[in-house]
Amino acid sequence: MDKRIIRLGDGEGFIVSLPIGTGEGISQEAHKEVARALLSLFTGTLTSKQRYCFSAGSFLEFNPEAYIPLSKAMEINEMLANISSRPPFFRSSRKELEDRLASSMSKMLAKETTLDLKKFNIHPVRGSTRDAIEPLFNHFKKSRKSIALPIPNWYFWDNEHGVRGNHSFKYFEALNEDQLVSGFKKLAKKGEVGSVVISNPMTPLGYEISRGAAKEIDCLALQNGVKVLVDDVLRGTRELDNRDTLASVFTNPYFAEGFGHRIALDNNIGSLSYVGIPKNDRKVKMPEFEHPQYIPAFVPLFELVMEHASGPALEELRKRNSEFDAGFRETAPDSIKLKRLYPTSITSLITLPDNIVSDGVDIEYSAKKKYGAGIAPINMFYPDNHSIPKNMHRNLRSSVGGTPLNRIREGARLMGMGLTEFMK
Repeated sequence: MDKRIIRLGDGEGFIVSLPIGTGEGISQEAHKEVARALLSLFTGTLTSKQRYCFSAGSFLEFNPEAYIPLSKAMEINEMLANISSRPPFFRSSRKELEDRLASSMSKMLAKETTLDLKKFNIHPVRGSTRDAIEPLFNHFKKSRKSIALPIPNWYFWDNEHGVRGNHSFKYFEALNEDQLVSGFKKLAKKGEVGSVVISNPMTPLGYEISRGAAKEIDCLALQNGVKVLVDDVLRGTRELDNRDTLASVFTNPYFAEGFGHRIALDNNIGSLSYVGIPKNDRKVKMPEFEHPQYIPAFVPLFELVMEHASGPALEELRKRNSEFDAGFRETAPDSIKLKRLYPTSITSLITLPDNIVSDGVDIEYSAKKKYGAGIAPINMFYPDNHSIPKNMHRNLRSSVGGTPLNRIREGARLMGMGLTEFMK
């Protein structure tokens, strides 16, 4: 059998045959990496229904529910199958790869947002949203002022799980939109902060920031010389016609997004993100883009996934949330509230009744340690030794992103059992 020929299976998905020699300097491991990348991209988004096998490192069988049309898939497969005879593409420069990725990401932003992209440079980053934000934090540090950070929030302050580096933060409580605006106003007028991080929806509480509130923050930022960074970590899980970024409201924003939530590339191809930097700021030092040499078709694969997988990704999120709700309500009483900003949100906020007394840790133990259901008390989204508002312990965050689809209902049922047991 000619290992360079693309073969389609008989209803079992399609098979990609890759050359198995080491010609042109392409190693056996490189072939496996290409296959793994294809697996990650062609089998969809968050689904775990991946079915594949290697035969001498040369064959890969795909899940039949491919999100990319077979005609398109075959074009890419043919390019990969002939990889050893196309060294110029395989050896494309880092700059060529980065420029094409930046162009693809700009087209995506032009389609999804109302940003005036002529005012920004788009930089691809090999890494998560936090990796993309790191050089911005390093840039903001030059002002010798702190970064204003509304809390509760992601673990930006944590070197292990957040943004690396010794950064100075000024925290302010933002349990709702009014507190977000008033808290930032107080800090900005003191002149102690040089930047602020805003996400929409605000995580982990999941409330949306109105354009009016954003404009007020923008005015305060301009008056007090504060740079605004919009963290778009969850923007890609919104409906396709409702993906405008809050950055479009601000006069001179920085913005960042990772693709881990909208399209799960992380497992095999590695995390991918981008940052938007105003063209009037030429002093931001972005890291050199890591050239994924073992994935010669990295850019066209990314383009195909972004073009064809967004709709199916949203459908899967709806299914995941539907499964979660069904399982949770089998065992959890109505007194436990479940809130989700929109049907395709990857996260949910669970609120226990007012009379529950807890520090959050015991709730997590009841649901996770005993029943294996993962849940995160909102207390965890505060820096160590920071005071936590009264009744915040009743709020819990849950995600449907990391569990196989066929296990979500049972996991949610067990979570409901754990919370119900805790309340007795």
